[in-house]
Amino acid sequence: RFWRYLRDSFGMHYPELPKIIHYISLRDSQYLRVKELFETCEAFQIIGNIIASTTSDDVDDNVEVDCIYDLACGHGLLGILLAYRFPTKKVVCVDLEERKSYHVFKSAFVTLGESYQNRTPLSNLEYRVDDLRNIQEEVVESSFLVSIHACNEANKYVADMSRKANAGWAVMPCCIRSGLYLRGASILDLSSEDRYKVLCGVFAEANDARLVRKISRDITARPIIIAGWGMLSDRSSCAGEEGGGSRDSLEFVVKRGAMPPL
Repeated sequence: RFWRYLRDSFGMHYPELPKIIHYISLRDSQYLRVKELFETCEAFQIIGNIIASTTSDDVDDNVEVDCIYDLACGHGLLGILLAYRFPTKKVVCVDLEERKSYHVFKSAFVTLGESYQNRTPLSNLEYRVDDLRNIQEEVVESSFLVSIHACNEANKYVADMSRKANAGWAVMPCCIRSGLYLRGASILDLSSEDRYKVLCGVFAEANDARLVRKISRDITARPIIIAGWGMLSDRSSCAGEEGGGSRDSLEFVVKRGAMPPL
């Protein structure tokens, strides 16, 4: 099923992707956890299209993203996929420890990936062992910060750092501490799923989010992606139906598989 998913979702623009993942499966299969692969690939499609939208002709007076940060990156696959899709943008993966899985994924893309203008694949990718908060001084308006399934305060740090610099951001929260936002309101009687939805909504409102999307709950119980940005001049037009913009104006952002060739 996963090989078919890769062909169906990425085959038009990245036909080499199944070969890259197969290469890993033959050498280091312990790093190919199906749930993490699905959720990362699905998040990549949504977040990648949000980043690509900053260069769309449909948006005036935009600031093009030139540096992407994958914060609390874990295995680093999201950052690797973003660096592969956007070879002219710098991508920085940051985590408190450097995991072997990151090097396994990176090596496969470098070995079998397609080059862009004679550049070695992922030559725009960097890894830092650091606290994600330490990048604050280098975040500028043309930065874009992402974090997938980071916990509690980490999501807040990502949104706060981005908003201070008028930069873009996207998070897929794993858990959000209710005390950070609800000011004493009790939600203990709600199911885990309902608590998650409520806290994502509160987080989105508190951080001036402009886009909320989700991947399939069949993949993960924590499927919601929340995004905001300062580089789009009319952010309300990219908020979907609830934000006053039409769905047609958002199509270039959220269309599944809408990934340009390298």
